[in-house]
Amino acid sequence: MHNLNWVFKIQDFGKHIHNVIDEKEDLKRLYEVLSQYSGTLAFIELYSIFNKSQIVFVERVIDRLRKIYALQNRDKNANSLAREIGVTARTIFDWWKQSSNQNTN
Repeated sequence: MHNLNWVFKIQDFGKHIHNVIDEKEDLKRLYEVLSQYSGTLAFIELYSIFNKSQIVFVERVIDRLRKIYALQNRDKNANSLAREIGVTARTIFDWWKQSSNQNTN
């Protein structure tokens, strides 16, 4: 598992987190509980909500955040940026290219 500290460096990361998890009802509820409660209260609330389900953290959610971070950091070296967020430099270049193509259309 890669270190996810880079997520906190995303400009307006709270807004982006909400946008990314908005389509995933389980993650959205999990985020709400963790934002409201802590410690034992959070555990009890989460247990009551998810006791008969399995929460799966899909990589797609983190990939969307990775892309946002990469687009916000075009001034960084692609290789070091790729190492920081756990993707290939090719992926970084592809995201940059896609973004440039969208901006020119």
